[in-house]
Amino acid sequence: MCTQRLYAGIVSYNPDIERLRENICAINNQVSEVIVFDNGSDNFEAVEEIILEFKNVRLIKSDKNIGIAAALNRMMQWGFDLSYKWMLSLDQDSVCSDDYVKKMLPYLTIQPNLGIVAPVIVDRNIGIIGHNPTSEYSYVNTCITSGAFSNLLAWGKIGKYDESMFIDSVDFEFCYR
Repeated sequence: MCTQRLYAGIVSYNPDIERLRENICAINNQVSEVIVFDNGSDNFEAVEEIILEFKNVRLIKSDKNIGIAAALNRMMQWGFDLSYKWMLSLDQDSVCSDDYVKKMLPYLTIQPNLGIVAPVIVDRNIGIIGHNPTSEYSYVNTCITSGAFSNLLAWGKIGKYDESMFIDSVDFEFCYR
């Protein structure tokens, strides 16, 4: 298990239950804790059953869909309150490799004051999405939240995610700030 002060946060909304289970199984042994924020799913009982299968997975429930920005803020605040330094955010259908966190850890300290560290995203159906660096790493202006490690101090300093935005461009707006 990873000993760094980082955890994973997953926002769910009417998830495919088996894919959510696969997601949690892939990441729960790589981080201290996993937080699932359920955004008012119709299949909440099934989500809750999955959570009970794991000792280090916690559930935050919303009675209605409050949007991705608000859900991310709730999970980030949870980690901030517990003195975590980084949150790995994942979509409900994102499945990480077994060594994902280990591979990404060196980049979290590549320089001081990093706000977000994000991977090259490889979709299993279409290949690389977005940035494709020509060297080991590169600096970018935007990245998506899924698979990204967010520095909780930076999140608080720049004013958190903009909750007036429901889903589209939440990640890019955050990056620009």
